[in-house]
Amino acid sequence: LMVGLNKTLAGKLNGWGYISNPYKNLSYMGDVKVLGLQINNEEVGDVYALSQWDKEKNKVELSGDLLYRGLPTFQFKGTYDVSKKSDNLDFKLVFDKTNISFVNAFLEPLVIGNIKGFINGNLDVKGSISRPEIEGEVQLDNASAKVVMLGTTYKFNGPIKADKDGFYIDYIPVTDEEGNTGSMTGSIYHDDYKDWNFDLS
Repeated sequence: LMVGLNKTLAGKLNGWGYISNPYKNLSYMGDVKVLGLQINNEEVGDVYALSQWDKEKNKVELSGDLLYRGLPTFQFKGTYDVSKKSDNLDFKLVFDKTNISFVNAFLEPLVIGNIKGFINGNLDVKGSISRPEIEGEVQLDNASAKVVMLGTTYKFNGPIKADKDGFYIDYIPVTDEEGNTGSMTGSIYHDDYKDWNFDLS
């Protein structure tokens, strides 16, 4: 159970760590990896993460990456400020041909399904672990999704912007299965990554 997401997680978890002088002069470092991570049976890949304690800043430094079928496609780096109860995250997410099929695990399959494709770009993560705030822009590359209500799969390429309330699409090119072209605009809202709402045209 993470950031309000009640999803089934699967994979092999391994790690190590050490801690010394926890009361006077804390020192900490740890490493974790999740091999074959899946969310609701959607393949995510192999996740590697390193964490260590920054004594001067009173923060935990975290960095890591995602390998999808052996290829590095995602990196993250940032800090978690343990002295604050809110606004304690400061992370940069870097996407490099990241496979987006795992997004299917978070969407209502009777509305949109069979999402495929890749994203490139950068996102900033602020806020807290329980209420993360994502801002930035990523670029869809050779993406597609089936609109179940219409029974049609659409292909699209273009930018998606994000902020703490949702994700926004501004007239990106769309092609259907017969080669007809058009454009898509709209918003995907959420309430702390629950109660998703779509407004797409």
